[in-house]
Amino acid sequence: MISDECFKADKRIKYPPIEDGGVYGYWTVINANPVQVGRGVHYFVKCRCVCARIQYVRTCDLKNGNSKSCGCARAQRGLRKVGKKFNRWTIEEIAEIRAGKRYVHAICDCGFKAKIRLHSIVNGETKSCGCYRDDQHRKNRKGKKFIRINGKVYHPWGKNWIAVNKALQDQSKSTTDRELSDVIRA
Repeated sequence: MISDECFKADKRIKYPPIEDGGVYGYWTVINANPVQVGRGVHYFVKCRCVCARIQYVRTCDLKNGNSKSCGCARAQRGLRKVGKKFNRWTIEEIAEIRAGKRYVHAICDCGFKAKIRLHSIVNGETKSCGCYRDDQHRKNRKGKKFIRINGKVYHPWGKNWIAVNKALQDQSKSTTDRELSDVIRA
């Protein structure tokens, strides 16, 4: 029999011995006779996960809780987000895992459907398909149809509007049409 001591945070901790049929997270021990791999000091036991996958798992990882499943538990966390709403996105289904990143099919409040990284939706990196930004622009320019400077008309959605608006809101009231024209050309 092997030692029942494991290291956790540089401390020796004594755990109860592993037995056949013992349950550790999603793992169930099939064969409690430990196998030493290579010249290492770690021992492995044969386990079955709830998803029916059979794998050798380090005894210390079982005992101290570092190994809870074969990875299927992580996949189920993603499934729990199906049907939930994050900002304007509603997750419809898990699409795929590509390059270690989980993608989902999601639908925006405006009806647009897309395949997006789950992490981006959940963490708020993407709030919508772009309709949120458009709504914010409409809200910000409400009542501002255009401005006339030196006979030229500038619209709130034009490329020079930010510079014009900034010059108009300048603290000094001495801004002339000539100064505004200089800001627009810059």
